[in-house]
Amino acid sequence: MPSQVRGTIISSTEFRYVLMLRYARIPSNLPISCDDCGESKNFDVNHAFDCKKDGLVTARHDEIRDELRDLLAHVFSPSRIRCEPMINPTSMRANGTKKDVPSASSSSDFLNADRGDLLIRGFWEGSTDIIIDVRQTNLDSKSYWNLPPKKALERQEKEKKKKYCKLCENQRRHFTPFVVSTDEMFGFEARAFLKRLAKLLAEEWDKSYPTVRGFINVRMSFALV
Repeated sequence: MPSQVRGTIISSTEFRYVLMLRYARIPSNLPISCDDCGESKNFDVNHAFDCKKDGLVTARHDEIRDELRDLLAHVFSPSRIRCEPMINPTSMRANGTKKDVPSASSSSDFLNADRGDLLIRGFWEGSTDIIIDVRQTNLDSKSYWNLPPKKALERQEKEKKKKYCKLCENQRRHFTPFVVSTDEMFGFEARAFLKRLAKLLAEEWDKSYPTVRGFINVRMSFALV
């Protein structure tokens, strides 16, 4: 049931917009221009989903990350979950002084260093860390018009793995790209992650797997909304 505590209450405007988007309809009363970049000539639903200057893209990304962290917290202790882990911490140590204290030049490197979204210890196997990196994408963008949706998600997973997988392996860590579209289509790696999470939660809560998986699907739906 809708609950303020569980975050399952949405406004009437959100409900209507999501319903129309699910049926490939254009929501009514859209702004005449983008709130952040000021684009008005080509402003449409796709621009709203894709604009990198708009805080909505970041907000949706962070909502997905926080939802995953909340679900993981029911299985793992706080000490086994960490937000925004560095992908390659050895590169930062290499930039330090003899005492391993970061220099002035490495301070900017630290701020701009590649980071994952979540680190979980013991998710796939005991005593081994896994880094999750979330990517949400709009499959209706022009760059994906000539690709089937599954192929587009698969390409993004490969891009993430090509960039980060080897670095994580060098740290004896697993890497899982969590790619999901704005209309709730999950990549192969993300589906595998959610299956494993559902199994762990089913054991923790003593519930059936289909029940828990349905619960997770609902939670992810609200995070994407």
